Amino acid sequence: MNRKFEYYTKLVVLNDIEIEDIAECCLCANNDLTEKWILIISTELGITDVFEVGPVLSDMDTLPSSFSCSYRRIEYSDYKISKIIDKFLNDSSRGITQAVEIDKEEAKTYFIDLAKYIK
Repeated sequence: MNRKFEYYTKLVVLNDIEIEDIAECCLCANNDLTEKWILIISTELGITDVFEVGPVLSDMDTLPSSFSCSYRRIEYSDYKISKIIDKFLNDSSRGITQAVEIDKEEAKTYFIDLAKYIK
């Protein structure tokens, strides 16, 4: 039985985002299914706080079947922060097609109170 196998796969970048200050930024990334992921990076006195949430649906009153929210604190490092942003934008399970910088107050609205969903 003959089968065809693909090889020599090329990765093609279709879009990019320029971030003015990676130590203080908030990103909103969307896929074509209208799911959003939010990343907040905030640095003060050499300590960086990283908050991530998603997917968030357009209807903020409905939780998707799977949802995660994470927080971590690291010592400031351009390299580590760049890796965090790269991983956030290029997670293949998300299928991100658009990303924009948003202000911190808007980003914070996506961190919903999960307690209200517990019955």
